[in-house]
Amino acid sequence: NTLTRGDGVWTDPDGDPLSYTYQWYRADDPNGTNAASIAGATSSSYTLTSSDAHKYLRVVVTASDSKGGTQTANSGYTTVLNSAPVNSAVPSVTGTATVGNTLTTTDGTWSDADGDNRTFTYQWYRADDNSGTNLASISGATSSSYTLAAGDLNKYLRVVVTANDGNGGTQTATSAYSSQVAGVGNGAPVNTTSPSVTGTATVGNTLTRGDGVWTDPDGDPLSYTYQWYRADDVNGTNAASISGATNSSYTLTTSDAHKYLRVAVIANDGNSNTTTAYSAYTAVLNSAPVNSAVP
Repeated sequence: NTLTRGDGVWTDPDGDPLSYTYQWYRADDPNGTNAASIAGATSSSYTLTSSDAHKYLRVVVTASDSKGGTQTANSGYTTVLNSAPVNSAVPSVTGTATVGNTLTTTDGTWSDADGDNRTFTYQWYRADDNSGTNLASISGATSSSYTLAAGDLNKYLRVVVTANDGNGGTQTATSAYSSQVAGVGNGAPVNTTSPSVTGTATVGNTLTRGDGVWTDPDGDPLSYTYQWYRADDVNGTNAASISGATNSSYTLTTSDAHKYLRVAVIANDGNSNTTTAYSAYTAVLNSAPVNSAVP
């Protein structure tokens, strides 16, 4: 930018017409430390250069009456303010958008009118679509690269790069969104604690399953279906599925008397992968005879 002098107000006791010349000076502080004239800066205006960054400038006006009389007057010092970094090309994200892979960003292209060196910091963001719906920063994702986690599945990522000139000037630039993050072959659900069966195991009573504990490597939400089985002993001899017994609970019938039952829990990740886990067998206890009419 350009600074322009004001000549100030002058008088001449002889009434001589006055002309003016100029010299601009640069110093380290408003007290004039290390003040020095700027070579060639002898016009009524002066365009600041990177050499003036973070310095203090003033102009000396010399009045001449053309009869050998000259006098100078100095302006106050003007602080050359810091200019923030300027981005001319946004950051670019590269890498395969698959859970477990790493995305990496460039810094983009930057300039600084003051010639300041720049440092960069990063923040990765996740959104539901490439329009930024439900955009949120990813906790701890503050490096120039980011390894995609299960929570990123089906999301879209971008990064914000912040340039800092070390003199109070900061500016941000934002990358475009990545493609939708895919799973790695979409891993199947994993059972870590087997299903369980609770309830009184006698004919006429109801048994209820516990799903067990499951995880999914892709972070997919899981749904569950069920199948109850009947066997002759705790080892599963002659085990067979019970027709129609596909609810989360099952009411024991006379067909189950003296048998052993277990439930199969089938976890489905909604992406064509299923895993089955079984409970232990539960013995159906004997029920004593019941008298309904006395002898």
